[in-house]
Amino acid sequence: YLVGIEGAGHGAFTDVCGHIDTPELTNDGCSPEWRDPADVQAVTRRLAIPFFDHYVAGAAGAEALFDEDVLVGESLGLELSREL
Repeated sequence: YLVGIEGAGHGAFTDVCGHIDTPELTNDGCSPEWRDPADVQAVTRRLAIPFFDHYVAGAAGAEALFDEDVLVGESLGLELSREL
């Protein structure tokens, strides 16, 4: 799977935006013109937890939480593709 979070920069999925103030990061996810890093992190958790529950822990039913129809209905602002 490949997921793009619309409006997110490279640094936004981590907590680095609140700790380091460099132009390289500010220009790639930490400045106000980008999607709020806290929102990006929430979306990342929303996707990563059921993904790992399914593929690593083998939890029954976890794959339903990252079903494309479910995610589109949640309006998370995602670009999804299934690539191996």
